[in-house]
Amino acid sequence: MQQYKDFEGNVGSTRLKGESGRLYGTPALYSPGELAAMLADGIVEYTPPPPPPPVVTIPSHVTRYRLKLALQHFGKWDAVSAFIKADPELYDTWLIINDVARSNPLITQGLTALGITAEEADQIFLYADSLEI
Repeated sequence: MQQYKDFEGNVGSTRLKGESGRLYGTPALYSPGELAAMLADGIVEYTPPPPPPPVVTIPSHVTRYRLKLALQHFGKWDAVSAFIKADPELYDTWLIINDVARSNPLITQGLTALGITAEEADQIFLYADSLEI
């Protein structure tokens, strides 16, 4: 298999079939038109590059209400609610904020104290951000 880049910069591979499946030539010896004709005639096998992995961006902030709904969805709200209510200052903060930052040290510490992993927290924030409200 010969690796190459197409006109858009995607890496793929082409195998030129000869007698007995032997390879002959390289794609660089042929023009794009010749390669297209050979592909159409079955002389060339083309393996397209794999699709790029989806880009997932964890939201940096979600609204308090969306976060509460996400925590309920994942069955974590009761534990989080009890944790918040156990600290009067944290409870007051929770009541007055509108947005919750994923990187806030209170959030990070609270999630860790409740045994919620960073990956689970990311999923909670992704779900919260996806809610149509």
